[in-house]
Amino acid sequence: DELNSCVGLARATLSPPPGPTTDTQLGAELGAQLQAVQAWLLDVGSALCTPRDTTVDARKLRRTGGVSASAVLALEEWIDTADAQLATLRNFILPGGSRGSGALHLARAVCRRAERHAWPLLLDGHGDDPGPDQDHVIGVFLNRLSDYLF
Repeated sequence: DELNSCVGLARATLSPPPGPTTDTQLGAELGAQLQAVQAWLLDVGSALCTPRDTTVDARKLRRTGGVSASAVLALEEWIDTADAQLATLRNFILPGGSRGSGALHLARAVCRRAERHAWPLLLDGHGDDPGPDQDHVIGVFLNRLSDYLF
């Protein structure tokens, strides 16, 4: 919920004000991406709070719902597109610069924390292996999302 709220704040902050002189193409594209992220985060939250189906064989444990691998691929495509448009970073950057940038950095930091808290749930009962495919996809999704928000 906290991460989804931060993404929503970033989306609202980055949404261009309506008007005839506003270049809304980039804002609309980013807004649509962040809206998709919010929908995926609802699925992730639902999967994390839903107990695994009970079964005798731990290898067959499955979470219901969750986010699909196609969401991870979409994030990776969006990251690649943004990377192609940006200059190579040669040093650390300070979060901020604008309200929108600050909101995205806050969402990224919250995403990193969510990922750290999610992995123990995803690994529960599986040692160092994330176990079922759905658990692995959720962990990878959160990792890639923080990169996207950067």
